[in-house]
Amino acid sequence: MHNIPSLDKGRSPKGGRVSAIILASGSGSRFGGEIPKQFSIHNSRPVYRYSVDAFLSHPAVDSLVLVVHPDFLDEVKTAMTNTPKPVLIVVGGLTRQESAYRGLLAAESFSPDTVLIHDAARPYLPSDLIDRVMEARLDAEAVSPLIAVTDSLYQVTSSGAFARAVSRENLYRVQTPQGFDYGAILAAHKRAIEGGRLDFTDDVMLIDAYQLGNIVCVEGDPDNIKLTTPSDQRMIELILRRLE
Repeated sequence: MHNIPSLDKGRSPKGGRVSAIILASGSGSRFGGEIPKQFSIHNSRPVYRYSVDAFLSHPAVDSLVLVVHPDFLDEVKTAMTNTPKPVLIVVGGLTRQESAYRGLLAAESFSPDTVLIHDAARPYLPSDLIDRVMEARLDAEAVSPLIAVTDSLYQVTSSGAFARAVSRENLYRVQTPQGFDYGAILAAHKRAIEGGRLDFTDDVMLIDAYQLGNIVCVEGDPDNIKLTTPSDQRMIELILRRLE
């Protein structure tokens, strides 16, 4: 893991502008229910609003792009009036990759040097996690927070039969926000589109695939979990109560 020095609070990486991009346009099919998970209400607030507020209150984040599900465009526009920092709202695409690309194109109007790309379904976003990602951006074009895998791992066949045990050594779960040099991640997305690649599920993978910069990993946060299935709800609610 990257050894992170103390952060000078409020200092943008390399003296540049920082834009956060929140991806809130998924359908949430695994979550079930009548509305996408990022718009479900937890402790009186929609899930996406927690990460919005975390970025808006962070001193080094200058602007925000919200990439939303088309059915909730008007609702989000209404909620984002009178924000303390500039906010752009755009409709997402059919895949996470397309939604991230649309967010990056929208962020161009803010002329950012650094972008932080975050999943709206991860509502617990402490400021020190943002700090670690942004500090690591001083030395890399791409940064991802990670959590070590602690469970035993098996590989199974398509029918569910045991195939083999897999060592968990040097295996980590990826979290967001991930931090990027804006020019590098935008170029990576453009190359993917030009090459017909639409299957990337993670933005750091694009930097790696096209060798567009150095990738650094930092320590994540165990409570920065992703709301994916109904069984995650209770855990998320307990975590978010700390923010009320």
